[in-house]
Amino acid sequence: MNLYNFSYGFILLAFVALASCGTKSEYHKVVETELASGERNDSIFLGFHFGMLDKDFFDSCTVLNKRRLVYQSGRGVNVSFQMDLLGQPVEVDFFPNFYQGKIYEMETSYRYVNWSPWWKDLYGDKLKYRLLAVYEKTYGEGFLEINSTDGKVAYVKVDGNRRISIYQKDDQVVRVIFTDLTKEKLAEKDKSKLANNKNKDEVQPIWFDKVIPKK
Repeated sequence: MNLYNFSYGFILLAFVALASCGTKSEYHKVVETELASGERNDSIFLGFHFGMLDKDFFDSCTVLNKRRLVYQSGRGVNVSFQMDLLGQPVEVDFFPNFYQGKIYEMETSYRYVNWSPWWKDLYGDKLKYRLLAVYEKTYGEGFLEINSTDGKVAYVKVDGNRRISIYQKDDQVVRVIFTDLTKEKLAEKDKSKLANNKNKDEVQPIWFDKVIPKK
């Protein structure tokens, strides 16, 4: 993937760095406590998990594609699926970051399929809070609210080694990032990781026999 996509994770770190002292201290305290617990939560979604080999990821995409559960996104070589949220279809794009050939981070982007400039109920600010409710139901409550100096808000939950970050990118898109905190710093320092992150707009998708259009 390209460096633009690779930068998603760093946006969340910017929220943390710009947060107020009280919230920042709370976040770092939670991270310290959770990592010290030794608990591991490697599951992400659709059977993907931290530590999954890149080959296994692509093989799983092939299987899910044949089952018509995922399809190739029109944006680069991201993988996509659709979900229903309050009666409106939402498209979800995702693709992992690899460290030493294994998943350590999963980047996802959510947007309403029927979004339009005049349909305010489908804007990213509404979508963010609706996704927060979905994630609290699926992964449990306990998301911290982190406010940046520009007025934007991110929500972060840490369970053992797994951090889930939710933030609004723009009027359409909300991003959710799953990160294995035990590998994050190692991956950032390991320049060889960039070998797995070639410009994915130039990479031909190889895990789908054919594109399965969304229903």
